[in-house]
Amino acid sequence: MRGLRVPALAVALAALVAGGCGARTSDVLGRSVTLVPREGGAPKAKGELLAVDQGRIWVRTKEGVRDFDPAALREVRVRRHNMTGGWAVRWGLVGGLTFFVSLWVGGFLQGLQWNDVTIPFIDTVKFMQPFWGARLLGGILMFVGILLFFWNVLMTYVGRAERPAETA
Repeated sequence: MRGLRVPALAVALAALVAGGCGARTSDVLGRSVTLVPREGGAPKAKGELLAVDQGRIWVRTKEGVRDFDPAALREVRVRRHNMTGGWAVRWGLVGGLTFFVSLWVGGFLQGLQWNDVTIPFIDTVKFMQPFWGARLLGGILMFVGILLFFWNVLMTYVGRAERPAETA
């Protein structure tokens, strides 16, 4: 026994209409989509979703407007807008690396200066000022990344509240 199978047409149209997030078809039109065909050798098609009409999926690709049979597709991926998700990680990473490298290099060099008894302690403190500036910059970048993260979470929550409740 092969198990329960759902017709591919129904799965593809349900994925298209749902958009992976319970959105209506009109909410999905104009968004970037990736169509993954069933046959292994065929390439993926990427483009902008134009319409779902009479059981066909119409997509604007680089080659022009093409229509696809949902029964020949294994997966339909609809890209939702996520403008801040990746940027939050990038800003946090750059800020964290800046903070870490300045802390590591500055601490190492300050330790070398402490081993030299001819250098007064106050000079080792003055020597650390550029590293403090780099730590400040790294901390600001990390903070901006955290703000972008919370903005993304808030917009995800607000967007979820605006959608109609799904019925089982």
